[in-house]
Amino acid sequence: MRNKILALSMALLAGLIVYLSLARVFVTVPVVTARIDISPDTVISSQHIKIIEVAKRDKQEGACISVEEIEGKQAAYQIFSGQQILKKQITNDIEEKLMIKPQQTLITLNTQQVQWSDQLKANDLITVIGVYSETGETREEAIGKIVGSPSKSIMRNLKDVQEAQATDPNQTKISFVTDLEAGKRVLLAIRTADMVYLMPRHPNLGGVE
Repeated sequence: MRNKILALSMALLAGLIVYLSLARVFVTVPVVTARIDISPDTVISSQHIKIIEVAKRDKQEGACISVEEIEGKQAAYQIFSGQQILKKQITNDIEEKLMIKPQQTLITLNTQQVQWSDQLKANDLITVIGVYSETGETREEAIGKIVGSPSKSIMRNLKDVQEAQATDPNQTKISFVTDLEAGKRVLLAIRTADMVYLMPRHPNLGGVE
């Protein structure tokens, strides 16, 4: 009798394992995906997203499952078409994300005004350098901290700049936090310097908190 009970238990366990394995393959769950590419800081609407059914095993951890979770919120990072949208990729309030302190300001520039490395990402520190060919100076104008994720790399020639002018401006912008006086120097530099460059800055050197 004991052997029969043990055999029945093993059979039930095997059946449960098979069921769970099949469920992961054939049972579907809803996930929200990007209908088009979504740039950082875009306010997400129904035009940007759609719900699809995927196998339970293919649902990514943290994926959103309803429009209500996303609509009206902002993309914190670049989201690509067809990608499952994760909760960590969206934010409720841009001001909460920026965390601007007293005596700080946010500056947003584009690739026609400054140049930057395509390796820069959100929360990286930068040194803003102005190059003045007339005097031969290379001047440190400010120290800043990148906000959001730059969505387009440095423009390298006239053709690229012309293409940028015909592109959605959100694709060619970069924002960073700096102190007020440094911000004034940056704005002056983009009018008077031959080139303004945002250089990656090592955290050990200190910077914007």
